[in-house]
Amino acid sequence: MLKILPVDELEGKFGEMKWAIWRQNLEGVAGDVDDEEDNACFEEQVLTKTLKNTADRRNLRKFLEESLALASVTQHDNIAHVAAIASYGRLDDPEQIVDFPLICYRHHGFGNLKKFLISCRSESDGAPNCLVSEVHARHRLHVQLCDSALSKDFFPHDYYCLGDKESRPLKWMAYESLLHNSFNSSTDVVSNNHILLRYLSPDSTIWSFGVTLWELFSCGQQPYMDVDPDELASNLERGKRLAQPYNCPDEM
Repeated sequence: MLKILPVDELEGKFGEMKWAIWRQNLEGVAGDVDDEEDNACFEEQVLTKTLKNTADRRNLRKFLEESLALASVTQHDNIAHVAAIASYGRLDDPEQIVDFPLICYRHHGFGNLKKFLISCRSESDGAPNCLVSEVHARHRLHVQLCDSALSKDFFPHDYYCLGDKESRPLKWMAYESLLHNSFNSSTDVVSNNHILLRYLSPDSTIWSFGVTLWELFSCGQQPYMDVDPDELASNLERGKRLAQPYNCPDEM
């Protein structure tokens, strides 16, 4: 049984991410938990994604496709796998689903990384030159990669269309990918809003990861804010690169 909490993590035009409490009986059997079983259940905080009433069947099919994109990836502590799905229908036949399913992810932290970084930046506006003098293991954040479902809806300003009706995270893509149009609609790249599907090449992987590191050090700032997306490739060709954030060590 899932109890949705009145706390919105992210909200877009077609979808939303919310915190919830997932109540499971000790045997792990799927289904609702009766009142008599309240003393024999385990409660776990999870993040959930779902669609809003403004979504249509096309949005639903895309949502399910992207939500299950990492299903075949080996379990790893740094990957947020789908832990449970609540739905009144068969996921292999979206046309028969009578509601919008809840996709659940185990997460015991601060939620979306981009939102967290932006909040940190807001809190430190009064001391922009404050540097962390010591970094210990106990200070580290545990980052998880998640599928890209609803990322375009939650962060529309991170995606751009160059005339082919397909929005892409251009400012995270390698120069070679922009120059040779070596990307397609099934490809996404690393960014700290949702992160990772499939990579174009090892070089593009390193490039997009570098942009993500820049986001981390700049507390979620938009990369290349002063560059028009249509002019990004030409700017990169002329040697324009992201400036070193003020709190980024020279070694990095």
